[in-house]
Amino acid sequence: MAHTVRVQVLGLDLKLHTDDDEAFVGRVAASVNGAAALLRQKGAPPPQLALFAAMQIAADLERERAAHAQARRAWAAQTRDLADEVRHIAARLGRRGAQ
Repeated sequence: MAHTVRVQVLGLDLKLHTDDDEAFVGRVAASVNGAAALLRQKGAPPPQLALFAAMQIAADLERERAAHAQARRAWAAQTRDLADEVRHIAARLGRRGAQ
């Protein structure tokens, strides 16, 4: 159920209508503020901090998605290998039982 959460992002007080809980929205705001603070230290001009922070967070998200996809592919390959091994063992045991 949507409710209103207040946060401060890049010095702006925002009132957001969201289904997410207040703690989650706070963590998201902290992530944006943290990215902006790092970029500010590197000399990014204030008018572009939000854009640069968004780009940095989006890049981090894409890296996480790629790592997740890689892990899923590895898991799928391991699952197939294990299933093949189980079939192989079951077949050997079936031959023994037939003797």
